[in-house]
Amino acid sequence: MHRIYVYIRLALYASWLTINLIFKVLQWIFWECTGVASALRQATKNPWNNKAVQVLKIRSRFKLCDYTFPASFWDFLTTHERFEPLEYVLQDHITLYVVNHDEAIFVETKPGVKVWDTKIHSPFMMNAQFINAVKILKISTVCLHALAEKIGDPKGELILLNNCSRCGSTLLTQMFNFTDKILAFGEPNCLNFLSKAADYLGVESSENLEFERLARNTIRLLCKRTQAGNEIAYVIKVCSPCLGATPLLVKLFPNAKPLFLYRDPVKVSQSIYRMSCSLYSIRLFYVFGKGSAFKFSKMMGFVGFPESYYKLCMYHDLTMGVGFWYALTRQYLKCVEVVKNFPALRYEDIVKNTAKSLEIIFRHCNLPLELIPKALEALGCDSQKGTALASDVLNKFPLLPYEGAAKLECEKLAKDMGFPDPSKTYIVENTITHS
Repeated sequence: MHRIYVYIRLALYASWLTINLIFKVLQWIFWECTGVASALRQATKNPWNNKAVQVLKIRSRFKLCDYTFPASFWDFLTTHERFEPLEYVLQDHITLYVVNHDEAIFVETKPGVKVWDTKIHSPFMMNAQFINAVKILKISTVCLHALAEKIGDPKGELILLNNCSRCGSTLLTQMFNFTDKILAFGEPNCLNFLSKAADYLGVESSENLEFERLARNTIRLLCKRTQAGNEIAYVIKVCSPCLGATPLLVKLFPNAKPLFLYRDPVKVSQSIYRMSCSLYSIRLFYVFGKGSAFKFSKMMGFVGFPESYYKLCMYHDLTMGVGFWYALTRQYLKCVEVVKNFPALRYEDIVKNTAKSLEIIFRHCNLPLELIPKALEALGCDSQKGTALASDVLNKFPLLPYEGAAKLECEKLAKDMGFPDPSKTYIVENTITHS
């Protein structure tokens, strides 16, 4: 991707944010004059009044990148339409988009649109929400807590699918969705704040308790019961930066089933590079992160990864992806020291014997084995079809060879980080699909 295109997109995004900021400041002044702001403040005092939910009409929308840039209220230019009572957000076509310490943002789509259903929509929930949104809903965190504590914990198994990226996690998510009995959410951005969970774990303070409360109640609203009420489990494909939140989530939901899906590091690196050829936001890491441990760690920290794991100085494109794999896997192994029942799944095992691997996964997650035949139907379609990450798109780009200077750098990196030679098969500790 040409740098000039990246600079143009960044300039457009800066212009969009500037216009959005000016508009929102003027809009707030108008709301103060018309009583809208007063109603919003009142909702924080009494969550159960009839004006707890602000319904906003979307006038325009823009994202720097549809897939990798975090979801934000700033993705939309909106105007006030009306207020609704708090239970309004429990409808099936309304889903959590962004959560922070002050407010929660929901996306409302047309009735019947299930943005989590990867059989129809984008495998990335944020992207499906952004495309299909017709209204934006805002509530305060006071309202979020009140509603979530009323509906309680998810009414079914809670499965946390962590992954090392480009390892078949989208396919596995789609397999769960194909059962029609399991709701599987593909990297919901409302959980992005969990990338900071490690800062709170083990710290006794009011901030820690509030963070835990926010995490628990966000998952409760994400996994709210559908109106049909026939789901038996909820699978959350957690975005990679939130891997470190697993100990906290298991503490909050002791019966949750965390999983870690991985693939051969060289294959992952080759796939990430191809992805960077299609997504300029990923390409930025190659353009600006190579040759500097400081810059690479800061860039990874910007998107939510713990900087301490990514202080790696790498000079080759292939090594960039391999280094990412090592850092993330090392973080998983650290989590295993705290979360004892946190098994790993190997992509190559799933591909080699899908039915057997699914049986192992379903048994571990307490899911009915009779759902496996329906799950296997997902193999008949590209789980990322219609996106910039579809197979027919990525296969147009070159496959980085594992040879020469890049191979030597990968081997040195593996030795320095305590991993075996990348060319050798490596079975991660606690892998349950390998026999």
